[in-house]
Amino acid sequence: MRSALERLSEGLTLARGAVERGGGLAPRELAALAERHGAHPDQVARYAELLGSREEAEGMLGAREGDVMRTLRANTLRVDRDELASRLEAKGASVRPYRHTPYGLVVEESPIPLAAYHEHLLGLFYIQGPASMLPVLALSPEGASRIADAAAGVGGKATQISQHNPRSPVIALDVSERKLMALKANASRLGAFNIVAYLMDARGIGSLGEFDRVLLDAPCTGEGLMPFARGRRPRPQGEVESAARVQVELLESALRSLGPGGELVYSTCSTNFEENELVVHSVLEALEDSGAGHFSLVDTGLDFGDAGAVEYAGISLPSQFRLCRRFYPHRHATEGFTICRIRRS
Repeated sequence: MRSALERLSEGLTLARGAVERGGGLAPRELAALAERHGAHPDQVARYAELLGSREEAEGMLGAREGDVMRTLRANTLRVDRDELASRLEAKGASVRPYRHTPYGLVVEESPIPLAAYHEHLLGLFYIQGPASMLPVLALSPEGASRIADAAAGVGGKATQISQHNPRSPVIALDVSERKLMALKANASRLGAFNIVAYLMDARGIGSLGEFDRVLLDAPCTGEGLMPFARGRRPRPQGEVESAARVQVELLESALRSLGPGGELVYSTCSTNFEENELVVHSVLEALEDSGAGHFSLVDTGLDFGDAGAVEYAGISLPSQFRLCRRFYPHRHATEGFTICRIRRS
């Protein structure tokens, strides 16, 4: 019986071969595109292989911050979206509803930085990217009695979960004490008082009992943040492979912590296949073969985005992987993101 890591390694070997072949692009072309866009040739090859053409790869690489919607999340624990919009517009901002969420606003213009608004200091909104809001919507935590955010970071999504379900405890895990201090500050500012933070590696989540809902917004290479200056850096194939190995371990532990009928949302701010569908497929197959229970992909419930990838570098996945959703800066005006929703029978 092969472990999830062994299965992942087999897929990574095939993916590496496709990248070494340039994703169908000539070496000179790869090098030119990489230099032009501040990327690694491996990134260019990954995008060409995944998206199917040089033009699409360059569209992805060429996206910049101005191509991504600038959004914020109204904190409905304290204000509704319409009231917040009115308050911001009275101060010179131009905003419109972000129609894919019940509380998001797209900021078209603002005379001052968003963080400088009094409303931000009062906890009436959280500055959050358009795709970053979607994993919690896919999680649907309303009515769940026990919820975990397995890689909570500074608490953007944990506080969003609290908006959906302010009564049930939200167990927020992270390995960074610094990030958990920021989470505490954000939760206090936003009035998200049902969050319990643990300085803990999510690979040990099983020690905390069973959960109805788990969000694993996994640590990743952040390839989806390439449009932003902070995210524009080269990412060689070896970095992607290292991230995927950690993600497999995190996902397997998180899925094992689900109770019967429980659901997990796995997401990354990366668009490559290796960190997303390949990780999920490796873990689901290993758990099924080990007798650990039956897990299946289910519809995310999101109303836009591309279908998950089922063909890449000679790897073919079951059609259910189309239920995952993919978001690209040059197609959807969001950060690059991938989201999969998994249910334990």
